[in-house]
Amino acid sequence: MVSQENNCRICQEKSCASKVLSIGNLDILGNSCRTMTISKGETILHEGSLTSHVIYLRSGLVKETVKGIDSQEQIFKIIKGKTYLGMSSLFGDTINHFSYKALSDLTVCHIEISAFKQLMLENAEFTYKIMESQCKENLHNYDKLLKQGQKKIFGRLADALLYFSEDIFENKKFTLPLTQQEVANFIGTSRESTARGLSNFRQNGIISVNNSVVEILDLNCLKQVSRTG
Repeated sequence: MVSQENNCRICQEKSCASKVLSIGNLDILGNSCRTMTISKGETILHEGSLTSHVIYLRSGLVKETVKGIDSQEQIFKIIKGKTYLGMSSLFGDTINHFSYKALSDLTVCHIEISAFKQLMLENAEFTYKIMESQCKENLHNYDKLLKQGQKKIFGRLADALLYFSEDIFENKKFTLPLTQQEVANFIGTSRESTARGLSNFRQNGIISVNNSVVEILDLNCLKQVSRTG
């Protein structure tokens, strides 16, 4: 983990919220944060730890997890760059309710809570952008949980592949950042069921899989599986 000073004025990875701040407020933000580089596999925040900073993910991929039955990891969502982490814990409690682990090498900013809250109190548009982002995330999470309760394995697996293709990588061909066990944890099933589902999709020409590289060959068919569940 490597730390360095931050200059929010010239940052090319600003959040939608920080883009509306004045130069003076960007200086306040920059003076209250440190930029860190984090290696793949490292944990950024631990479930149950005290919230100490606002953490902004500038680049990279992170998995948000929570401990389920028998402390089994449940992957709640995958998060890509230009996103604030753990905001619901920050403003709803003083304890982190999720763990965040790097799926790739990352760049993050640790921002002092007091300075961040002050910027929110003094800048309505800044606060609005943050709330807008949080509401979109919550709607996505509710939708995912609803679908997991209603769909069978093929539908859930199709949803996951579409999520990676359309939301995370914005490409029909992508490197899956999760192991088969992690995919199973993400969609709420067993590794064996996940493996059978992927094999079925390959055999039917819906996807190709080469090591961890997935390519969607028949997008319409994958969306049909997602719809019918």
